[in-house]
This record gives sequence, structure tokens and C-alpha cells, in this order.
Amino acid sequence: MPTIEKVREIPGRKWNPPGHPGVWVIPFTSWHCHRVIELLGDFDLDKNIIASADVKAVQPDVEFPPGLYPFQEECVRFTIRANGRCIIADEMGLGKTIEALAFVKLFSEKIIVIAPANVIYKWEAECKTWTGEKTVAVYPSGKGELGDEDIQIMSYGIMASRYEEIKDRFYNTVIFDEAHYLKSNKSIRSRVSKAVVKSGIQYVLMLSGTPFMNRPSELFPLLNMLDPNSYANYYDFARRYCGAQYIDGFWYFPPGVVTNIEELAERLKDVMIRRTKKEVLKDLPELTRTSVPVEISNMKEYKTAVRDIKDWLKKKGKEVVNSEHVLTRLNTLRQIVGDGKVEATLELAENVLNDGKKIVIFAHHKAVVEQLKANLEASGHNVGLIDGSVAPKKRQAVIDEFLKL
Repeated sequence: MPTIEKVREIPGRKWNPPGHPGVWVIPFTSWHCHRVIELLGDFDLDKNIIASADVKAVQPDVEFPPGLYPFQEECVRFTIRANGRCIIADEMGLGKTIEALAFVKLFSEKIIVIAPANVIYKWEAECKTWTGEKTVAVYPSGKGELGDEDIQIMSYGIMASRYEEIKDRFYNTVIFDEAHYLKSNKSIRSRVSKAVVKSGIQYVLMLSGTPFMNRPSELFPLLNMLDPNSYANYYDFARRYCGAQYIDGFWYFPPGVVTNIEELAERLKDVMIRRTKKEVLKDLPELTRTSVPVEISNMKEYKTAVRDIKDWLKKKGKEVVNSEHVLTRLNTLRQIVGDGKVEATLELAENVLNDGKKIVIFAHHKAVVEQLKANLEASGHNVGLIDGSVAPKKRQAVIDEFLKL
């Protein structure tokens, strides 16, 4: 094969880019160095290329925060080798948040965390637990100026609305939680996220439990943000890994097609880490409990109900209040809170289901259960329901069906 054809075999190569007229430029990653050695090994190669090809064997020596499992420590080492720009794609429940914050504690000064709205307060709690003396603040709305905290947490929507403030501030680390939210280049949050990264942030950590290898096209926007030199052109990427074809002036993307998967997996070793629970089972406790604080979606209705109860109690004065009446009114509040958690619960459930896992959801009120069921079925999920109206025989049939899925 002629040398020029060998060079063209290397994904990410560019001919005549700005600043390098008359030359081919190839991204300087460990994987690319391996490919250069394989294809152009007959040439006298620079010693730095040979050294970089072996860089994956280096194990950085760091002092980890106490409480990490061995597989979490390995994730931090991987993140360091990736120069703080990578996708942490461990399966849900393995502690992606903790792994990212362990890196933050070691290397980061000013951090902005972008997460779905339903988990921003969970991030606040985890940051206070894992980052030592760093100051933390949550910005749930576009009101008020941004402070000077070490860690600032907000949703994707708030990030988009406050971009003009964010771009003029110094952050050396950005964390994108549930980074598969950025899979579409056309969405506002994806465009703003890309602009945030381009504003000069050194470390970019993307967290997602989604098994991207089944849908590599969704990976490209993330890879482009992390390493725009290696992953510069979407159509080149789609042609090589998604079976895309250019036919009669139009691009055709065959659904569900994945090509050159082994090559892609090899390339991703430098930028993405993913472990399943089965792979790290020996390091895990038997059971993990996690509290996820959320803002209910119907806070106005809740506050109105609370005010009504207070007014009712004031009118009663010193009268003896019937305990059954009090309980009824408190149950009304519980019902409102349950309704207000449906939106956040659906978002969390979708993340688990999209990872190919099963989920069991418990709720106090039948109306809440029915809302959850209706919304999940509308999204195409198979839902079994057990409540007080379901006969014992039918209950067992629902359980058996769940276990077979």
C-alpha cells in the first residue's frame, strides 16, 4: 500500500490544516501513536511517538481520599492519565459522582457542575462529603449573581440561561452529569455546553451510565468536546463507525448499524472508562442506600395547602382538634408531595431503563403509581402494576413476568 494511502487509513488525520500548510497532521494520542507504528513502522519515527504508544501502562502515584473502593481508585488513575478530559461511563450505582469528585479534590480549583435538575441537591451533598474544605453552592434559578464558591452546581437549563455570566468566569473543571443529554449537536444545551468547554476549561469530566457502544453516533458530540483534534468531523466518524454513506448528494445513516467496533473500542480506551457491577462485584457492599433530594414540581400547590392547614388550625384556636381530621389534611399534603416527585422519578427511572436494567418503584398513593405507569408506558416501557386492588394470583403473575424480562 502506498504511504499516502496508509496515512489516509488513520482516523482523525488532516491534510493542510491551518498553521500546518503542506503537511498531514495526526492527533497525538496513545492510540494514534500505535496506529502510526503499525502503518508506518518502516520509517524512522520520533522517539516521542514510540514512548506515547506505551503511556497507558503508567500508573500515577496519588494519595486518594479515604473511603474509595479499589475500582474507584482505578477510575481516578484513568482520569489522570486522560489529562482530566474523559467519559466516566461506569454502570449506575458504581459511584461515578464519587469518582469525579475524588479527582476534583486532588486537582481542581474552581468547578462548575452541570446536572439534571432533579439531582442538583444530591450533588451538593456529595460535594460537601467528598471535597473537603471546598465551598459549594447550588443555583436552581437564573436569579441573583453567581458567587465565588469553589464548586457551583446548576441544571442544564440554568447553564444555558446564564451562559453569558459563566463564560466570563474562571473555572478549571466542568463536570457534565448524565452527559448523554448532549448526544444531539442541535440542542441548545449541547451548543452551550460546547461553548463552555471552549471557553478555556482545562478539565472536562463527562458522566453517563449509558452503554454508548450500541449507538456510537451519540458518542461523537462528547468526544468532539473532549478531543476536537482526534474527533473533528462527524461525517468521517459516522462513515467509519455507523455505516453512514453519501449517496446522490445525501447522507444515509442505516439505523442500528455499528461498524469497525473493535477499532472504536480500542480508540476509546484513552478517553472512556466503563465497568459493570458484575465486573467489580468483589469490591461492592451487599446493599447501597442513596438519598436523592429533589424539588417537587408543584411547590406552589404545596405551599397553598400548608397555608390552608395553618389557617384552619388558627380558626380552631384552643378547641380540641379531631385527630382524624388532622391526619386527613396531612395525607393531603403527602399526596401533593407524591405528585410533585413524579417528574423527578420518571427521569431517574428512564436513566436506569435506558441502561438495559430493571427497576422497582414504590409509592404511597395509587394516583401517583398510575401517573408513573402511564408515563413509562407512553415511553414504550413494559410496566407491571401491583396495588391493593390486584388479586394475589394476579400479583404473582406480575412478579413472574417481571423476573422473566
